[in-house]
Amino acid sequence: MHTKDKKWQTLFAAAIIALPLGLSGVSPAAAEGASEDYIVFNAPEVARDFPSTADTVVVDKRLVEQPTSGLRVERVYQTIPAHKHERSDVYNYLVSGRAKFAVGDQPAQEIGPGTTIFVKKGTVHSFPELIEGPLVFVTIETPPRDPSDVVFVGEGADKSFISTEQPK
Repeated sequence: MHTKDKKWQTLFAAAIIALPLGLSGVSPAAAEGASEDYIVFNAPEVARDFPSTADTVVVDKRLVEQPTSGLRVERVYQTIPAHKHERSDVYNYLVSGRAKFAVGDQPAQEIGPGTTIFVKKGTVHSFPELIEGPLVFVTIETPPRDPSDVVFVGEGADKSFISTEQPK
């Protein structure tokens, strides 16, 4: 692993722990600890509450929803066609599973647990192959991504793309 990769993973982990809750809360099953100022959670534990199969491509649980950032755990059940997000930058940390990840016209690269991906808003990307699925990601979005901010490029998914559980 490159020093640059370790630095990104350390920064990502620190951002998750320090991210303030703002107006959101987390159920006790989703977090080891939560207050008005911070959240500590176990992503695999949150993912255990997701169904083993789904009619949608993605099922997620939003843990934090603020004006400037959002935090969620998501499980990806199927390949994700080329798409972009017009309003949000996205940071994905892969907790479990293996897949191919592609940006634009570049060749897909294999990713596995511990991989961190940053995708700037407007950048076309996809997950054209699930090698070991489903995938579980911890995702930070700036600002929080509305589920409608998934713009497919070329042949895309239908409306059964995502099922979201909002913060309580």
